[in-house]
Amino acid sequence: MEKKLVYLAYVIDEWLTFQRQWMYLENIFNAEDIIKQLPAEAKLFQMVDKQWKEHMARAKKQPKALDFAADFEIGVNLKKFQDNNRKFDEIQKCLEEYLSTKRAAFPRFYFLSNDEMLEILSQTRNAHAVQPHLIKCFDAMKKIKFGEEPGSKLIYGMYSPENEYVPFSGVTKAEGNVEFWLTDIQNMMTQSLYDTTKHAVNIYPENGIERAEWLFHCNAQSILTVDMIMWTRGVEAAIYEIMKGKNSQALKEFLEFSDKQLKNMIKLVRGKLEVLQRQAMGALIVLDVHAIEVVRNMIAARVENINDFPWTSQLRYYWEEIGE
Repeated sequence: MEKKLVYLAYVIDEWLTFQRQWMYLENIFNAEDIIKQLPAEAKLFQMVDKQWKEHMARAKKQPKALDFAADFEIGVNLKKFQDNNRKFDEIQKCLEEYLSTKRAAFPRFYFLSNDEMLEILSQTRNAHAVQPHLIKCFDAMKKIKFGEEPGSKLIYGMYSPENEYVPFSGVTKAEGNVEFWLTDIQNMMTQSLYDTTKHAVNIYPENGIERAEWLFHCNAQSILTVDMIMWTRGVEAAIYEIMKGKNSQALKEFLEFSDKQLKNMIKLVRGKLEVLQRQAMGALIVLDVHAIEVVRNMIAARVENINDFPWTSQLRYYWEEIGE
């Protein structure tokens, strides 16, 4: 009796291990797309799945556990479970290698768990299934905009978590392997933000004070970036004026200019703004207040050269048009 109970305990341990793996893999290999992409592993799973169902049928006919353990001397049931668990380990290993190739093709997949990746890969024909996972793959991209037609694979733009819409510079398609068209989205995202930032640089107001219309012309990221580019230009221009002996008060004059910019933005914030506009203005004011403090500290430190540490130690933004 003791030997029979010990054997039964081994069988139950292997049985539970098998059952956990079967429940996990069964959902995966029920998807047609996964079967097509992993035919050898799918065939092996189907073979094990058949044995599992036969085994469960035998267990149903022998509901008493000790009767089921009657083969303890030859250990048939235990060996079957152990063999099938080894096969499941092989399937899991192949599955990991398969996911590794996908992550190598599109590194942002490293931000997703295996289950999340498999959920995407098991629905390759449904491009819209990737939407819930975009926020993990792309920082601040909540979803993408597909065409209006049901099941459309044309992609026109992207939305942030705050629901700010940024149109793409061109139309891309969700066709082929998911890692390939997600790479296309990544490239289009980069190109679109570059184009909007370039446009924001080109239409920046000449006097730099009357910026009310410009501030809401592009997406917030481009506006914040260009604001810092123009601040960097202004500070360096003022320092060069001092270096050349043309105007020793150039930094103080730029400080006054920056203060006027800030006061104008405060007036805008006190007016009626949309939620997204108010959020963008809040971020911009924080940046500009810090920038004013930097200039004030530079004046106190008597910066007179472009290579002085109080200036070179700052985070500076430049727009370089080399090769354009």
